[in-house]
Amino acid sequence: MAPTLHPGPIDAHPARSGVLRRVHAAAVERPLDLTLRVLLATLGAGRSGRGARPCTTPPRTLIPPRPVFTPRVQFVADRDGEACLEFPGARIPLASPFDWRLWEDAGGPDRPAYQLHAFAWCEALDDAAFQAVVLDWIAVADPARGARGVWTPALLAERALSWMAEVARRRRRLAPGFLDALDASLAAQLRALALRADADRGGCRLLSSAAALCWAGATYGGVEADRWAARGRGLLERELTRAFRPDGLHASGSAALQAEALAHLLTVRAVTPPGTLCAALDDVLARGAQALADLTHPDGAVSLLRAGRLHPARLPGEVLDAVEQALGVRSVARDRFVLSDAGLCGARRGQSLVVADCGWSELAAARGRPGAGLLDFEWTVAGERLVVGLGASAGTTAAARTRMGPDTLDLDGGAERGLWAGLRAGRRAGARRTTLQPIDGGFVLEAVHDGYEHLRGEPLLRRRLWATPEAIEIVERVEGGAGQLARSRLLLHPLCRVVTDADGVLTLRRGRALARVVAETPIAIEDATWFPDHGERVATRQLVVTHGAAPCVAGIRLRAISP
Repeated sequence: MAPTLHPGPIDAHPARSGVLRRVHAAAVERPLDLTLRVLLATLGAGRSGRGARPCTTPPRTLIPPRPVFTPRVQFVADRDGEACLEFPGARIPLASPFDWRLWEDAGGPDRPAYQLHAFAWCEALDDAAFQAVVLDWIAVADPARGARGVWTPALLAERALSWMAEVARRRRRLAPGFLDALDASLAAQLRALALRADADRGGCRLLSSAAALCWAGATYGGVEADRWAARGRGLLERELTRAFRPDGLHASGSAALQAEALAHLLTVRAVTPPGTLCAALDDVLARGAQALADLTHPDGAVSLLRAGRLHPARLPGEVLDAVEQALGVRSVARDRFVLSDAGLCGARRGQSLVVADCGWSELAAARGRPGAGLLDFEWTVAGERLVVGLGASAGTTAAARTRMGPDTLDLDGGAERGLWAGLRAGRRAGARRTTLQPIDGGFVLEAVHDGYEHLRGEPLLRRRLWATPEAIEIVERVEGGAGQLARSRLLLHPLCRVVTDADGVLTLRRGRALARVVAETPIAIEDATWFPDHGERVATRQLVVTHGAAPCVAGIRLRAISP
């Protein structure tokens, strides 16, 4: 049964009403935005002679564009007979009165408030509940009432896309009065988005803004809708060359953001007529789909290297299906791949896969491109993840960010410069590859990491990774240093069990997967934390291999055992 929602209290601070509330809104506004707002209000007052000129709502087109993807239902669940929203790290009852004031916590994309106000979850509601939550939001989320946190470009774009797609699906079943209210609110949000779309450049947010404006241009008619579409196409043309590398991967290097970016491009393509822009979209979609297929594990979820998310907005399978439907060509994961510009490589055989962060090439490093990874790797055997990437650690606390990532050599457990840069201090570390050669069924990677050169003795870390889908051999070398204790860490999937036999040999077990781990030096098993998604912390374990005092050389071997 769909919940009935009613407008809740508007102001979290009752004293902020009338003039005081407007003064507070102006105080938190950025100077440029405040200047533009005052200028536009003044021009409107001058034209009408009686205050700001009211804005009209553009008319809807007779045939709205059809949504590219099916509705997402994973965000709404029934718990003990009551509906609730489930986001990573948060559960919000979907009942009356609904508290929208989580906008006060909407400080970043990893917060539940962001997902709440992005409205992707409304796709799982029935018609009555959908109309109720939208009208309720419109009633309370006025930026003049302190709700400025939900009028950022990223949220404006995501919310507009969700609303327009749902209206296209349900249009004949929705009340005319509801459509009028929604159109008026959408027009105001799209005007704000068109004005400020360039202000938010993180991740693939410019792509989402371009998709929302292009889709609005096809949903509505008139001069203003044409301006929205032109603005969206301008953003898209810039982002196609800036945000995607020649190897097809999004500049973030994250497979989860790759799926999200391709979903936005498919949304734009659905409303783009044949021509130069459509051809450019097809080229990027083809290259991007191949990179996404390569970085998808046999379990159907993405790689977590480069701070990925295990459950992105769109799963890789549905994105690849949509690309195939649009282009007529299916991207199939390759047995061996190298995404040279992104610094990722991998090898696959059947249901086993190894993916490694191979750093930048010497040529790329010479051109001033910093290393973006810490030479991590992931390993799936017989369809089961055994060694995993740390995941979406960017949203964790400062204390967690100062710990070393998995699969990485660290000295005395200290933070290296790359993580200092995440805390806005120090110089970013470099992780660059010196050798990357194919072998039968796999690859050999040699790379160097300079994140510890600030320590006594200026130690330099070198890793040689010999990898196939069934076996991995690692040689860790510390050159220089002054006796710092060197350790390597392998982060395990939470469902992976570790068994030690009488000879001290470790065996990893999960489902049908079975693998042995052997090292030249002692191996300890310690508690650890895995971050599969923003706001989600999962207790797990890690293998800690102590190599000795720097300078030193040691090795680790992992080998899958046939069931």
